[in-house]
Amino acid sequence: MKYVELDFTPQLERTIRQKEETFEKLLKQTMEKYRTRFEEKGKQLDGELSRTKDELFEQGYESSLELAVLDRDGESDELHIVDIWACRRVFLGLWVSLPLPGSRLTGELLDETDEEIRLDLEEFLQESLEEDNE
Repeated sequence: MKYVELDFTPQLERTIRQKEETFEKLLKQTMEKYRTRFEEKGKQLDGELSRTKDELFEQGYESSLELAVLDRDGESDELHIVDIWACRRVFLGLWVSLPLPGSRLTGELLDETDEEIRLDLEEFLQESLEEDNE
């Protein structure tokens, strides 16, 4: 869902924070469910909620789930990213870093359900396991 600066309310902030927390818990549960299957193959799972800044409505703030499959040496084999929220400055439809006259802050929030995110994470992990079997 897309939002403009006028929509940046305390209610929206609570909604975003709640989604971030819910998805982070979902990530941890999914990793725990698959952890032993990857350990049997000599691999590890690593995942976290990543935030680029502290303030949700600050230009450049982005939050996402990052899930990585690590090989025996701890190097990333595969990486899966699910973007949750991004706040950007837009001018004539293009992202800009400077507050140009006529530019505006916009935000984009992931509108998928918890179940859709869980299925997405599990699909990524399942495909990773299947690739190892080939």
